[in-house]
Amino acid sequence: MLRKGAGLSCGAAVANATVDIVTTLPDGSTVSGSSATGSDGSVSFEWKGRQTGTFVSEVTNGVHASLPYDPTANVETSDSIAVQ
Repeated sequence: MLRKGAGLSCGAAVANATVDIVTTLPDGSTVSGSSATGSDGSVSFEWKGRQTGTFVSEVTNGVHASLPYDPTANVETSDSIAVQ
C-alpha cells in the first residue's frame, strides 16, 4: 500500500499512484511490471507462467502526480509466495 504523507502522521492511502515491481522467478530470472493503485492504495500484479517454487516480488518505485515517494513508509515493500 502506498501512503500519502510518508513519514507524517496522516498516513492516508494514495489512489492513482503508479507502482513498479520486480519479481524474481524460481529459476532466478526476473520480470517487471507497473500498475496503478486503487482507491484503497493497494495494487495487484499477475504473472502467467508454469514455474513452481518461490516467487519474490519487490516494489522498486512509486510515482504520484503530486506526492513524493518514501519507500521507508511502505506497509510492505517485498513479499514471497511458494507455488507448488
